[in-house]
Amino acid sequence: MKRAQACYHFVNHPGTVQNKIIFLECHYHYQAVLISILFSCAISLFLSGCTLSHGLLEKTDTERQPSAAEWVWYGNYNSMLGRFDKSLEGFSNAIEIEPEKSKTYYQRGCVFEKMGDIHCALADFTKSVLLDPDNLDAYFNRGQLLAENGELRAALKDFSRVLELKPLFYNAYLHRGNVWNQMGMYQQAIRDYQKALSIQPELPEAYFKRGEAWKMIGELDNAISDFTKAIEINPRLADAYFHQANYWKKKGKIFQAIEDYSKALKLYLLCVDGYDNREQTWRMKGNTVRAIEDLQSREKLIPRVAGVYCDRGDAWSRKGNLSQAFVDIQSALDFKPKDTRYHFLLSRLETEMKNRRLR
Repeated sequence: MKRAQACYHFVNHPGTVQNKIIFLECHYHYQAVLISILFSCAISLFLSGCTLSHGLLEKTDTERQPSAAEWVWYGNYNSMLGRFDKSLEGFSNAIEIEPEKSKTYYQRGCVFEKMGDIHCALADFTKSVLLDPDNLDAYFNRGQLLAENGELRAALKDFSRVLELKPLFYNAYLHRGNVWNQMGMYQQAIRDYQKALSIQPELPEAYFKRGEAWKMIGELDNAISDFTKAIEINPRLADAYFHQANYWKKKGKIFQAIEDYSKALKLYLLCVDGYDNREQTWRMKGNTVRAIEDLQSREKLIPRVAGVYCDRGDAWSRKGNLSQAFVDIQSALDFKPKDTRYHFLLSRLETEMKNRRLR
C-alpha cells in the first residue's frame, strides 16, 4: 500500500523525469505480476480440462480410480460418437468393478452388436438376462439376433418373454410376427401384426409383412390393401428421417446423421419392396394395368434410394470409414448404374483407400 501511495505521489508531483520513470517501473511491476497470475490460471484451467476429458484414462498418482458409473458414462459417451473401441473399454472396466450389473452387460452387448460381433453381443445379452430376468431390452435384442441367425424357436421365446413383461410393446409383436412368417406359420404371424397395428397404427413394416402373409395364404385383396397402406406411410416417414439426417450432417454430428440415413433407407427400401409385391399380386389377379403402374412407381423411387445411399456414404467418408463409404456408393451405383457421379465418387474412394494403404 505504501509503495502504491509513493507511486501516486511521484506521478502527481511536479518533479523530474526520474519520478515518472519510478512510476512506470512500479506500474509495469504490478502489470507483470497480474499477467503471471492470469497465465497461471489459464494453465490450470487447461490442465483441468485435459483431466476432465482424458482423466478416465490418465490419472496422477494422487487421483482416485474412476467409479463404475463414470466408466459407464464414458462408454455411453463414446458409443454416441461412434468410438466403439473406447466405448467397449468403458463398459468392460465398469463390469470389472461391478460385475453384477445387468444393465452394463446389456449396454456392452449393444456396442458389440453395432460392431457386428454377434457372438459377443449374444453372450452379453444372455448374461444380462441371467442377472436380471426382467430386463426386457436384453431379451428383445437377443431375440432379434437369434432370429437373424436362424434360431427361430429361441427368438420366439425371447419375444414372448418381452410381451409378458410389457404387453403393449408393439415392436415385440412385429418381430415375433416376422419369426412366425419365417417359420411359414402365417395365421399366427397375421395375428401378431394385427396386434402390433392395434397399438401403433402407423407402422409400415407391419402392413408390409402382413401383406406378405396374406399373399402366401391366397388372400390377395387383403394383401393389396396392406401393401398400399405400407406404401402410403413409407415415403412420408422416410423423408422425415432423410431431412433430419441432412440437418445432423450440417451440424457436424455425423454418427447421428448415419443413423437417420439408415432409418430412411430402411423405409425407402421397404417401399420399393411394397411396390414389387403389389405389382406381383396385381399380376396374380390378372390386372396387368395396375401391375405396370406399380412398376413405374417403383422406378420413380429408385433415384431417391440411390441418393440416400450416396449421402450416407459421404457421411461414412467424413468419419474416415472409407470401406463403409465404398459399400454405400457401390449400392447407389447398383440402383443407378449409368450415373456418372457415382462412378466418379467410387473411383475417388478407391484412390483414397490405396493411398491410405501405402502410408
